[in-house]
Amino acid sequence: MTVRSSNVVPCAFRGLVAVSVKRGHHQKGFSFDAMCYIIDAGAAMRAQGDTMTNDHEKQKNAKTYEYFVNQDRYETDQPALTGAQIKARIPNLQPGTGLSLEGHGHDPDRLIGDDELVQLDTGHGPARFTLVPPATFG
Repeated sequence: MTVRSSNVVPCAFRGLVAVSVKRGHHQKGFSFDAMCYIIDAGAAMRAQGDTMTNDHEKQKNAKTYEYFVNQDRYETDQPALTGAQIKARIPNLQPGTGLSLEGHGHDPDRLIGDDELVQLDTGHGPARFTLVPPATFG
């Protein structure tokens, strides 16, 4: 037997009847077997509401970290990223391009290696990076 159709019918008793109709062969032609499930719609909606609320709360409480590469703004939910992770988000980046982190106050700028972890939540505002083109000698 194969399932040919499925119907969901709301009922006056505030429940939900889900009817799954299966089609089978009978000696006089076709016969239909129906399977009915009664579900408490209120409980189903409450459960769905709880799931939606939990997802919304997670999104609302999820902290985002902002940083800039040249003038382009990026966001992440990670408090720290490696140089490689930062560069991976930059479209059409030339191989060998370096990454420099702008220093705060009188701190000098510094090159960030691909495997170096950079904390994005420093309390000094968003981290600001500059792309350093690959050096060519000749």
